[in-house]
Amino acid sequence: MKTGWIAAIALGVGMSAGAASAVPTEWTTASGGNGHFYMLSDATTGAVSALDARSAAAAMTHMGETGYLATITSQEELDFLTTLVGAEQNIWLGGTDSAVEGEWRWDQGPEAGDLIAPFTAWGPGEPNDLLGEDYLAGFWNGTTSWNDVNEVFSYRYLVEFDPSASTVIPVPGGWLLGLTGLIGLGLVARRRKA
Repeated sequence: MKTGWIAAIALGVGMSAGAASAVPTEWTTASGGNGHFYMLSDATTGAVSALDARSAAAAMTHMGETGYLATITSQEELDFLTTLVGAEQNIWLGGTDSAVEGEWRWDQGPEAGDLIAPFTAWGPGEPNDLLGEDYLAGFWNGTTSWNDVNEVFSYRYLVEFDPSASTVIPVPGGWLLGLTGLIGLGLVARRRKA
């Protein structure tokens, strides 16, 4: 009984590393999502620089998948994440223009290297490269918008996990399991008769 209770606690934590303590939330395909999981870093220990956020996200795993700073590629995804994040928060996301100024790209996850386009959520006058700002942050403060920010600021971060990135080993179909069970029962019956 204790083993099941400990396993339930471990499953509830859902993480193997990093500053986050919440359980990742899935944006289900049934609700029009991409099947990815998202998790916001812990409020008390998760405010870090942009580079530390990238390292922390890459150190996390969920369901065997390595985390990365979230890449938001549609208004629907942004709307879902707005319900997850809540309000009055600045959050590191997985974009940068550090390689080529003004050329914003996702630098993490399956979109790594892709231009942040066609969907963007830049705030008015952003990105503006004020003080050499090279990292993408989402500002959830009544209206959700993006801003380019200097990497030394400390914000929470949004981690994304893509379960479709791994190779799934198929589970035998019901008919195969049923057939195997019947064969097993037949062998047991033969032994009893002998």
